[in-house]
Amino acid sequence: MGPRADENLRGHGAVAAEAGGPHDDAPGRSPNVPSRWRALGQVLRVLAVSLLVGWAALELQLRFLRVPGSAINVFKDFHRADARLGWTGRPDVALRFRERSFDVLIEQGEDGFRRPNPPPPAEAPRRVLFLGDSLLWGWGVEQGELVTDELQRRLGPGVAIENRAVSSYGTAQELLLLQDLLGRRHYDAVVLVFSRTDPEDNVDDMKLRPAFRLVDGRLEQVRWPPPEEADRPLSGFLRSTSLAFRFAEAQWGELRRWIDGKRGRQPADRRSVAPEETDFRKLPGYDLTRELLREMQRLVAAHGASFVVAYQPHHVFPVGSPEAATRAARDLVVDLCSSLGVPLVDVGGAFVGHRDDLVIPNDGHWTSAGHLAVAAALLDSPDFRAAIAGAPPTATARTSAAASPAGAPPP
Repeated sequence: MGPRADENLRGHGAVAAEAGGPHDDAPGRSPNVPSRWRALGQVLRVLAVSLLVGWAALELQLRFLRVPGSAINVFKDFHRADARLGWTGRPDVALRFRERSFDVLIEQGEDGFRRPNPPPPAEAPRRVLFLGDSLLWGWGVEQGELVTDELQRRLGPGVAIENRAVSSYGTAQELLLLQDLLGRRHYDAVVLVFSRTDPEDNVDDMKLRPAFRLVDGRLEQVRWPPPEEADRPLSGFLRSTSLAFRFAEAQWGELRRWIDGKRGRQPADRRSVAPEETDFRKLPGYDLTRELLREMQRLVAAHGASFVVAYQPHHVFPVGSPEAATRAARDLVVDLCSSLGVPLVDVGGAFVGHRDDLVIPNDGHWTSAGHLAVAAALLDSPDFRAAIAGAPPTATARTSAAASPAGAPPP
């Protein structure tokens, strides 16, 4: 091979080296794959820094631009997890609660329940315990405007009214709470504000809620709130210190509900009955709710107190309404109380013809005027008056409530 051939070979080798040929993995050079990983790492670092900067900006915005003391995640701001009850009221809370139809101050005392105004007299000769869900808790209602506040003002120093309502509670949770409260002090009467949704709550699939089932006709607890839900140090720390975290929680919940709505999915804790259904015995939770009420009645009687149930659905419809499910729900509670011999105060009649004034628009909870109407309906009930006075219930009032058509005032 001549000199010219050698030069040609050397030239081809140089071209091959420049093109990234077989000698490209020589020491000191980085292969292509690690270069891509380095580029990906840089992108991730930029994203992480951007996320932190955005999170800090959101935190600052929420702290300095929002009105101080406003609730962001309503459920988490006013409640905390509980290993026995699922959740309880968050103690020592004073926050503004804003929705489209209201802007109110919500205060909860050191016990986690709505702070009463006026406070119940400490040495009252008679004490009345109220249990219920968000209706009685005072959703959308200012301090001092709850039904229990009005009852305390009207009844005076001779009776102490204690409101122990917790939002979203069903009868099972109210039974467990009743057990706890009766073990702490004496009550002369217990009033359960029963909501239309209570039977459904008693059989829902919400894992945070304790659940009972009927086993051979007897109540048996079959679900307890998971311990991990009641003890999450990291999320608890972030929730108590970061407004951005609470805001993100609330937005994530809204997004999930929106996605479920687009998919036609109903929330797990709401099992609706068919609109044309009129047989209250086919409503979800009928048998279980009866036994839960029976056990509450037994506990109250063993405590030496009177037991009264007050009922008014979230949505009140006029007589002859096509909402058969609403009428069936009322028939359910009437049947349950009648079969158990529990006095029933039906306060729905006070809302007929006045729904726009007494119910929050597109919501169903009572306005402050609605709370006043419920207080007046209770004070007009002979059974309620008998309970707070320590007298036996009257059959007349119980019959009147049961005989009234759905949504109509008692005769």
